[in-house]
Amino acid sequence: MTKKVESNSTKNPLDTEKKLTASDNGAILAKPDQTQIEPKLEKPQKKLGLFSKLQKRQREHLAQEKIKEKEIDKELKKIYLDSEGKMPNMSKLEFKNNRVRNFILGIIIFLSVILVVSFLGFMVFLPKPKFTGEKVNLEIKAPFSAISGQKINYQIKLENLEDVSLTKTQLAINFPAGFIYETSNLPAQIQINNDNSSPAQLPSPKTWQINDLFSQQSKILDINGYLIGPLNSKQTIVATLSYYPANFNSEFQKNISFDTNLNDSLLTLGANYQNQVANNDEVEIDLQLANNSTDQELNNLELDLNYPPEFTLTESQIIEPDSKNLPAVTKAGKNESSPKTWQFDKLLPQAPKQIKIKGKFNVNESTKLELVAQLKLKGQGLDYFIQRESKLDFDIIKGDLLTNIIINGSNQNQAVNLGDTLNYLLDIQNKSKKALGDIKIRAVLDSVFLDWQSLVDNNNGVIDQEQILWTKDQIPKLAFLLPEDEVQINLQINLKKADKKYADKDYQVKSFFEAQINKVDNADSQVIIQSPTLINPINTDLNLNVIGRYFDDKSNTIGSGPLPPIVGQKTTYKIFWTLTNSLHEINNIEIKAKLPDYVHFENNQNISTGTLFENQQNEVVWQISSIPTSINQATASFDISITPKNEDVGKILTLLPEITAIATDSQTQGKITISIPGITTNLDNDPLGKGKGLILAE
Repeated sequence: MTKKVESNSTKNPLDTEKKLTASDNGAILAKPDQTQIEPKLEKPQKKLGLFSKLQKRQREHLAQEKIKEKEIDKELKKIYLDSEGKMPNMSKLEFKNNRVRNFILGIIIFLSVILVVSFLGFMVFLPKPKFTGEKVNLEIKAPFSAISGQKINYQIKLENLEDVSLTKTQLAINFPAGFIYETSNLPAQIQINNDNSSPAQLPSPKTWQINDLFSQQSKILDINGYLIGPLNSKQTIVATLSYYPANFNSEFQKNISFDTNLNDSLLTLGANYQNQVANNDEVEIDLQLANNSTDQELNNLELDLNYPPEFTLTESQIIEPDSKNLPAVTKAGKNESSPKTWQFDKLLPQAPKQIKIKGKFNVNESTKLELVAQLKLKGQGLDYFIQRESKLDFDIIKGDLLTNIIINGSNQNQAVNLGDTLNYLLDIQNKSKKALGDIKIRAVLDSVFLDWQSLVDNNNGVIDQEQILWTKDQIPKLAFLLPEDEVQINLQINLKKADKKYADKDYQVKSFFEAQINKVDNADSQVIIQSPTLINPINTDLNLNVIGRYFDDKSNTIGSGPLPPIVGQKTTYKIFWTLTNSLHEINNIEIKAKLPDYVHFENNQNISTGTLFENQQNEVVWQISSIPTSINQATASFDISITPKNEDVGKILTLLPEITAIATDSQTQGKITISIPGITTNLDNDPLGKGKGLILAE
């Protein structure tokens, strides 16, 4: 028997909604009409039991489906009920917008997938930056020449132009042996050992930990200190850069070195003594040391005097020129051996010290002997470096006559300047126990720069070419010279300015004299004794030109304010300083002028070399470390101003009083001093501004 169950033919609108919704997004499925067919019982009771179980399960399933339908209906009503609580007509719903939205969403998803895949592929197959090892740069900037004892600046630049970063970057520096470290702009990891308790033959390297140095990054290490070493020595700094490239596990290194030549020292050493001495007579030696720096103190100095066995040191004194206390006399110990050493903790700028030494020579016959004085400066550790050396040559006479020649107060080979006046003192002394008679003296003065027309000789000696002869006719005392008697001859002569270029060997003055003894105790004799020979090297032809201008050579105004100056109004002038030089390199150049109280330094400077500034003493100072012969001119210009007051009306004011230039000739080691007259508001070197210096009232 077959039993058919049909569903209700009347359809609920919600059923339509469910079907439409299913086509819309697939989230809700419409429930089809349920038709149950009762199974035909054709078999025994056993089969009927099986169908009954199936029917029961079907009924339970249908009941659960109806419960779900009701829950879905409730949710749909919540979604679709309008503001009046009614359901919209779902049959009129449009599907176009939903299709466009789905299409766009699909495109976006597709493109997103493509983008992600492309990015992953780019990351996987992207070529890694390469390290070449050729784009890591290390550079040292420092002066090619320097003055021993002076401050020095080292700049070490490290630069990474590679495409990768550098890690564990470290910079190690080996300084010159005499370098004394002071400061740096980056903190150091390992300090130099400046402890004097242990020697330092070579300074330990100083290390800076840079760590990371990124691609295209650079750093500059700025180091300041003092460089000390022997004169004319080469001082070498070595820098080593160690690093790991970011994509390497190996350490790389780069090295660089830089040489600085020490061509001068801040210290000077001079000596005064009589070259010719009698055997067993007391000898006096005067040593002078000084610090040429204008602003730098020097520490830990040592002066050594080396002497031969024939010389006996008896006593010494250290004299401070500005000290009000009497210097202590130090007696030498018995059989005190050479060298004798004096140590000084410090030497102030421009401060001299003097050491007076006494002793005796003891020789078997007339001979020549040498003493050597060495001035040293302490560098790193315990090392002392020779800064100056002076050789003291003596003629020890075991005989009759002593001769000595002194030029400009010194019996040493000191430098002179073109245009100087040379003042001579010729001295003879009878050291024998006999009377010496009929003595003739012949002086030889040899130089192309001597101006014989300027010779002044009060004894009226006979001039023969470059020689002057005196006999008993000019100096009666030469007829008879008793034991211990002395004759002195004074004369002076000028040096000409160079009118042309001469050979290097010509830039000197050679001087000596001979004494011929024709009688000893009225007995005929012919003994010739020659004085020591002095060589006075001629300094370079340094010249300073000073000009004040309001207008330049093209008549352009380079000053400002009223001209002539007017009371209460500011007038500015341009000052030009020009140094010219050609013979020798010069060092430690300083040009200086003190400003009057009413003159103001306006700066606006333009210099070709060196530094220009106004110091605390109201002085304009131009300092240059050195000028080689390859540079024959150095220039500086700056502005100064005045604002006249009522009491200045009708006056010509001084803008700059005397201007002085000081320099050291590197070849002769001579000190050059030039003085130039000052500049006034009258501007004598300004063709347009000349004569417009009188101050006018308001």
